Amino acid sequence: NHVLKNEAALAEDLFVNQLKGSGLYLEKIYAIFNKRLQISFDMELRKVENKMRVSPGLFKKQDWKKTANSARKNVYETYQKYIQQFSWNKNREAIVVPAIHGTSEDAVWSICANGFATLATVDSGWYGQGMYFTTHAPYASLYSTSRRKVFIICSVITGNPYPVIEKPNAVEPGASLMGHPGKPGYQSHYVLVNEKGAPEQNHVYDEIVIFQESQILPLYVVFATENEPKQEPRS
Repeated sequence: NHVLKNEAALAEDLFVNQLKGSGLYLEKIYAIFNKRLQISFDMELRKVENKMRVSPGLFKKQDWKKTANSARKNVYETYQKYIQQFSWNKNREAIVVPAIHGTSEDAVWSICANGFATLATVDSGWYGQGMYFTTHAPYASLYSTSRRKVFIICSVITGNPYPVIEKPNAVEPGASLMGHPGKPGYQSHYVLVNEKGAPEQNHVYDEIVIFQESQILPLYVVFATENEPKQEPRS
C-alpha cells in the first residue's frame, strides 16, 4: 500500500509540475504496465542508443545548424531546457522524456493495451505523419473529447529531434512537413505552437511527433476535470 501511495504521488507530481497540469483537477490516476510494450520500448532504446553512438552522421544529424536560423535555434533551446529537468538524460545519446497525450474514455484502454500505432493513420499530421504528444497538459486537454479529460502519460524516446518551424499550409516545395515521414537522421519532430496548434515562436505550448510505436511506453492514465469537483453535502 505504501508503494502504491508513492507511485500515485510521483504520478501526480509529474502531471502537475513537469507536465504543467496544475490548472486541472485530478480525479483518478491509474498506473499502466504492458509487458509487450515495455519489452519493445527497451529494445528500441538500446537500438537507438547504439545507432547514434556508432553512426552519428546517419542517426544524429544536426544539419539545420548549418543555416543560422534564430527561430529554429529557439525551438531547439526550448526542448533542451525541458530535457534537462530529468537527470536520467545526463550523458545519454537517446533522450527519453515524459510526455502527455489527450484522448477519450472510449479509446484510452485500447491504446494502453494495443499501443499507439493506429493513431498515426488517422490524419496526415501537420508536422509529420506520426503520433502526437505534448509537455503541456492544458494543451493535451484540447484533444480529449470526453466529458471529463482523459490523458495518457508516456515515456517517449525523442532521441535526436528535428526542431520544426515549417508551416503546415506552406505551398513551396519542401516548406511543409504535413503528412511527411520523419526527417532522415532524426527520431522525432519538436515544434512550438499556440493554442490552435500553429507554429508560434512566442509559444504557449509544444508538440512532439513520434514515428515509431516502439518509442512510446504508456505509464499512467489520468482522469481530470477543468472545474473543481463539487463536494457532496455532509449528512
